[in-house]
Amino acid sequence: TFGWIAVTESSLSDLLTERNYYMLSYSSDFQRGQVAGWQSGIRFHNYSWIRGEVYHDGDMSPGASGSGLFYFDDPAQPETSAVVAAVHMAQYTYSNGKYVQGDPYSNSTPNVAVPSSTFYSTLLQAIEATKR
Repeated sequence: TFGWIAVTESSLSDLLTERNYYMLSYSSDFQRGQVAGWQSGIRFHNYSWIRGEVYHDGDMSPGASGSGLFYFDDPAQPETSAVVAAVHMAQYTYSNGKYVQGDPYSNSTPNVAVPSSTFYSTLLQAIEATKR
């Protein structure tokens, strides 16, 4: 199965809503990263204006970096309405280097994403360049 997912220009503050976000990833904690995993009910809890990051409660593990965090613009038509709002880029670890997995959200060990507003204009430029 393949397809495209739209991207919207979501700012840091746009993401801090009660909306449900989803993620598909090849995380190493699910089937050793050989099969895509699906997670629903992800929420964004905080952000850093200075760093341009948004912090979320998705259950991350190595291999999930680069996964789109998306929502359905029209839940009645999920096959045609998925919209990427941010891209997961990192997870904090405990001071002993162990990954934070399955623990409740914490501002001291959040998962980190980049809101689409950070890369949206570059994405549009790249799309236009392919049309030339």
